[in-house]
Amino acid sequence: MSSKTADEALPDDAHEAAAMTFVERARSDYGDDLAELYVFGSTIRGEANDRSSDVDVLVVLRDDVN
Repeated sequence: MSSKTADEALPDDAHEAAAMTFVERARSDYGDDLAELYVFGSTIRGEANDRSSDVDVLVVLRDDVN
């Protein structure tokens, strides 16, 4: 990543969009094996701060998933 890219501001909804993309992908990949999925932290609180914030997720699958 170039320093120019690293210094550019992210769109206001970048973290929320990343979280939603992850949720959609997890649902697609795991289907009925997905028991629960949590998005938490600064993204959910609306406190995500540009590139210094990440998106925290917890994926829980059914016990019998191979």
